[in-house]
Amino acid sequence: MKHGFIAGMFAVCMALGISAAPVAHAQSNELPTCDENSLWSVAETLQIDALGTLRLTYLCTPDGWMLVGVSYCSITGNCSSD
Repeated sequence: MKHGFIAGMFAVCMALGISAAPVAHAQSNELPTCDENSLWSVAETLQIDALGTLRLTYLCTPDGWMLVGVSYCSITGNCSSD
């Protein structure tokens, strides 16, 4: 029960942090510096190949960058996200 409550609170904090944080677009799959000045900011990387585009979304936390979302769109228009 306690674990579920903590997980739920973490999810709420993540949602609020992501919605309030500015998005930084990283080039060449390199993330910007994650430090006290960029804490709780969001960065995205793009990986484009012949089959489609993979977008990775990261959140800057006190422990460093944390992957918070993944989406993929193929060249045929089929998209999925997690």
